Amino acid sequence: MVSIESDASRRDGVTLVSVRVSNTRRTPQRVTLRSTLEGPIWPPRTGVVDTPDWDDDTWTGTILPGRTRGVGFASPVTLPDVPGHRPVEVTATQRVSLDETDPEAVVAKLGGWEPPAELFAGES
Repeated sequence: MVSIESDASRRDGVTLVSVRVSNTRRTPQRVTLRSTLEGPIWPPRTGVVDTPDWDDDTWTGTILPGRTRGVGFASPVTLPDVPGHRPVEVTATQRVSLDETDPEAVVAKLGGWEPPAELFAGES
């Protein structure tokens, strides 16, 4: 099963949305989320380009078995004053193979990296 948890807060005229997408199935799942906010969204950017997982108000990504992935965006739109309103919804899930030649699967398996602390030991 794929599940989502979402939070939204309003700060300085901007709505900030954070989503946690979890895959409890034993196979990788390609998940598509759509913003339910009535208006534009601002997905994360790398330089001047939106990150490749985003297409307009839709995010698509692969979640490995037993893993959770974070997704977020901002919007100038005020959240509706409706109890239980979620800022995103799952619009599609699809089982995908764990083909080691699929670049998205390879990148998803990589852990975080940071340079060794010794590299910066002599800097002030």
